[in-house]
Amino acid sequence: MSQQSNLISYFVGSFFLKILKGMIKMALKIGFIPTHRTGLDINWAKDMKNRSIAQIKSMKGMELIYPDDALIDDGIVTTYEDSLKVIRFFKTNEIDGIILGAMSFGEEVPVLNICEKFSELPILVYGTKEGTLQPDGQFQSYSMCGTLSITSGLYKRGIKFKFIDLCFPEEDLFLKDVSNFIKASNTYKSFIGARIGAIGTRPSNFETVAVNEIVMLQNYNQKIIPMSLLELYKQLNEFDNKLLKEALLKDIQDNYNCGFVTEDALDRIVRLEAVLKNFIESQDLSCLAIQCWSAIQEVIKISPCLTMGRLTGLGVPSACEVDIFGALTMLVQYANSLNSSTPHIMDIVTNSNSMENVFLTYHCGNASRDLAKPGTDVVIKEHGIFGGLWGRENCMGTGEFQLKPGKIMINRLVEDNGIYKMLITEGEVIDSPDNLRGSWGWVKVRDLNRLYRTLAEEGFIHHYCMTYDNAIDSMIDFCDFAGIEKIIV
Repeated sequence: MSQQSNLISYFVGSFFLKILKGMIKMALKIGFIPTHRTGLDINWAKDMKNRSIAQIKSMKGMELIYPDDALIDDGIVTTYEDSLKVIRFFKTNEIDGIILGAMSFGEEVPVLNICEKFSELPILVYGTKEGTLQPDGQFQSYSMCGTLSITSGLYKRGIKFKFIDLCFPEEDLFLKDVSNFIKASNTYKSFIGARIGAIGTRPSNFETVAVNEIVMLQNYNQKIIPMSLLELYKQLNEFDNKLLKEALLKDIQDNYNCGFVTEDALDRIVRLEAVLKNFIESQDLSCLAIQCWSAIQEVIKISPCLTMGRLTGLGVPSACEVDIFGALTMLVQYANSLNSSTPHIMDIVTNSNSMENVFLTYHCGNASRDLAKPGTDVVIKEHGIFGGLWGRENCMGTGEFQLKPGKIMINRLVEDNGIYKMLITEGEVIDSPDNLRGSWGWVKVRDLNRLYRTLAEEGFIHHYCMTYDNAIDSMIDFCDFAGIEKIIV
């Protein structure tokens, strides 16, 4: 590999590496509490515990934290003293959620003591099915009875939990619900305490994206970290890392058709990406919302759409028009996919006059290129609308293509008088012979009239977010744990 290639790999990859390190640092840790009532069949309980651990550990996206025989007898919670040891163990390991299983009848007092100390975390509860009737007339589990003592105690304490059912660890029900729980816990962890970068202020005629920062702070400890456009302009002009600039430029030229954009505009696009990456890293940001018009075209003389798509593709969801809740919705979608599926923020633009239950989803050119229809030429152009207002040469920087076909989940988070609501629905991006501007696609849904009426009557705005990870069940679970009202269409 040439020296130049090594430099490009280093500088472009360094941001990936920092995100990867952050993901490792933020790895999801799920605590497992197996419980058993003394006097019942301990061998049965140990077998259920071991089978549960084996199945949970086989799932991706988390590290399972559980007591072993060295911490408490048989690695199963039966006494109050056991609960104190497990509490210290879980606190040391900084768990992010709890799976609580009754291996037999279980002991409500010690496990409830543990849950009280982690009441703010997502909790999943299940009981094991009954075994065979023994020769002495006894059963092996009695979990059906004891599990209700545990769930009743959680309910009385106001501790949120999800209940699976009675099941064996190898059953599809158990595996599906635990998988959803892992996704929901990852989403909850990403959502609580999120730090949202805000570049500039919202457009003056976009009241739709106004937010209440105090409610965000009080409800979910979320913070908006601002950077003025004046500071952005200053840092762009001061940026002088020649090697990094060359590396980013090479990466853009290798992955996009740059035949319609000037060298000067590409230079400004590269500077913008470098400055925003530094802002993200230095402020430990979860996502971004950017004032993408009109000052940035009039003063900095580019459109930031391409840059937003590239940052989103790197795992830092970036929303248009300082749409803070749009950025948070993208963050939720990304976390709900276990950080594997790129989200996208779009407008719901118009209905099709030739296809039933189909609408056009469009934005100016801010989609990550991995969402492009296979074989599509991903082109950098001038803004399709603003180019005619402020001059083509001042508005370059959109990444334009048709979105790839496939099933999608559609979401939108809003807040009204301190109440958070989440739109949850699904659709399908369909292939089209059309040649449109921006990043776009035709989306088919079950009932467009019902969806649109719901958007209007429930106070949702024209921005929504889509993801090709159609994990609706875990999104519903996340909303339940976070206290977000679900609007399911």
